Amino acid sequence: MRQVPDSLYRHLVPVLDLSVPDWQAVWQNILGIARAHGLGGVLLRRGRADEWRRVADEARTMCHPRPLLMADFEQGAASQVAGYRWLPKAFTVGATGSPGCARLMGETIAGHAKALGLDMILAPVADLLFSGTSSVIGTRSFGATPARVSAMVEAFVRGCQGEGIMAAAKHFPGHGRSQEDSHHHLPHLEVGYDEWMRSDAIPFEKAIGAGVGAVMVGHLWSESLDPGPRRPASLSPAILRVLLREELGFEGIILTDSLEMAGAGGNDTTVAAAALEAGADLVIGPDLGFGHSSGGVAVRDSETIGEGMGEEVLAREIAEHAVAWVGCKPPPMGSRIPASLRIVPDRAGECGWARPLQAALRQRDALHPAGMPLVAVSGVSATAAVLAAADEAKEPRGIAPVILACGALNAARCLAGRMSLILAGDATTASQEAAVRLLCGEIEACGRPDVPGLSALLDASPGDVHRVHWSP
Repeated sequence: MRQVPDSLYRHLVPVLDLSVPDWQAVWQNILGIARAHGLGGVLLRRGRADEWRRVADEARTMCHPRPLLMADFEQGAASQVAGYRWLPKAFTVGATGSPGCARLMGETIAGHAKALGLDMILAPVADLLFSGTSSVIGTRSFGATPARVSAMVEAFVRGCQGEGIMAAAKHFPGHGRSQEDSHHHLPHLEVGYDEWMRSDAIPFEKAIGAGVGAVMVGHLWSESLDPGPRRPASLSPAILRVLLREELGFEGIILTDSLEMAGAGGNDTTVAAAALEAGADLVIGPDLGFGHSSGGVAVRDSETIGEGMGEEVLAREIAEHAVAWVGCKPPPMGSRIPASLRIVPDRAGECGWARPLQAALRQRDALHPAGMPLVAVSGVSATAAVLAAADEAKEPRGIAPVILACGALNAARCLAGRMSLILAGDATTASQEAAVRLLCGEIEACGRPDVPGLSALLDASPGDVHRVHWSP
């Protein structure tokens, strides 16, 4: 283990990845430090629910004071812990237009956290969606407009913290403008102070007004917000002490995004000390010299079974209220029987993401030779592949395909004016099934997705194009 000043330990949040073979040895090292010096917290990743509960029980009984146990649960526990059902992405929740849905999400995810013995979740994402092409934030955001995102963030925070779990709004001062990923680079935010205050800052202000317990600061650089040397916001007194503390009046816990990310500029204790000097209270992911390097967040099958029908119903209700026709008017009901289904692979070249979609079509015996072509695309499908598939799917009869865009925001923007398109907020099972139900006329199109460039192309009712800018 590395030599660390005693005064530094109580601000550090090491990462414990329970999926690696030596996690128990790493946990014993972390326990030893927590008992001898105190630790600010522990960020848990991956593994089984019983292992998480064991870690929580040992921390509770053996550490005084106990470090805060936290996890990244944007879509609930399923992103990290085996055996939970995937909940909708934030964009899907935002597309319902209902802050009540966001509050229910906060309450539900807090229930996951409590069952696993956690104190804090690293959510909600308070970043604005400035571009449908962003692969960094994308559908992790509730939407594009400050009013929509603010309402959802505020409701999520109240729902989560009303259940006794601390929320952490992220990624201050806002990651949505950047096309660069702070896991690999130090993103540059091109925004002036006045514009930032009118847009990016507003969801964080609303979170603070709702009493959010923590704000996570990203590894992002802006010379307008920090006129000092080029450095990430996580190491900037101008951003942490002036913008967040003084101007926005935040009095809770400031924690950094993980120092494992390249945007931090290093993960040794020197960088951690610099973050604390800049005004952070907790620093995630410092290298304390023991154990493994975490492999990152878990990616599990979207058909993971949850712990009760309540979550399945919640996911289905949110997905069905989020799905929408976008762009060209929908085809008449009598011609919506699909003749074929073309699945655009994800960036790994796999088509397995569309299994729920295929199952929903088979269940309805929906494919018919005389029908129309259908193209399914996910949010991680390459845009060029989407455009090529849409062109190839046109039949000799001249029938243009209907596009089922499951979280594919950029594809929706590219194709919305050319052909009928159904936009579901993500590629979870609930959203894919909702897209099929809308296609087959079983539900109405009532979603209000908040995407740059699409607000004027939303179909409020089947069979007619309404150019509307939806208010939250």
